[in-house]
Amino acid sequence: MTEKIKTLRTIHLGLCAGVVMAYFVLGNLSLETLKLPSLTSSSLV
Repeated sequence: MTEKIKTLRTIHLGLCAGVVMAYFVLGNLSLETLKLPSLTSSSLV
């Protein structure tokens, strides 16, 4: 049973990594576009 779980975990991690790489390559995402603007007390209103 644990061998099946290890296999499924490996497949799941591979699929997740593939999706993340596809977003970075195809979506032209970079870490700079993912930065959130800083919040101040005046921007909360």
